[in-house]
Amino acid sequence: DPEFRSIDIALRLPDPCPEALSYAEPLRQALTNLLLNAAQAQGGVGRIEIEVETRGTRVVLAVEDRGPGVPPEQRERVFEPFWTTKSTGTGLGLVYVRRVAEASAGRVQALPARAGRGARFEVELPLAAVG
Repeated sequence: DPEFRSIDIALRLPDPCPEALSYAEPLRQALTNLLLNAAQAQGGVGRIEIEVETRGTRVVLAVEDRGPGVPPEQRERVFEPFWTTKSTGTGLGLVYVRRVAEASAGRVQALPARAGRGARFEVELPLAAVG
């Protein structure tokens, strides 16, 4: 995708990487939506960090960018159908992400980036049973 030509993607995975209880294809599409939003927020130039971690009985998949971020008053609105700040787009990408998370007994939230500038979206899902 042209949106990723000048994007550096950093991937941080624990060893061993935890497995989330979710359907693979919808989760893959949700991650694609988050990555595309992150690339667009930076104008196709910059760094996106993908991080996976375990928090108790949950797996957290985070996508963080260095774009302008999401103002606190808009952090819930970004998940509303057809609501968007973009001149193009349907306003359904993050709605899809939320529905995938909730269908797996999880949740998603918009946060400020840990690095200071940008946005961080965390998808929290149940940890798959081991063994």
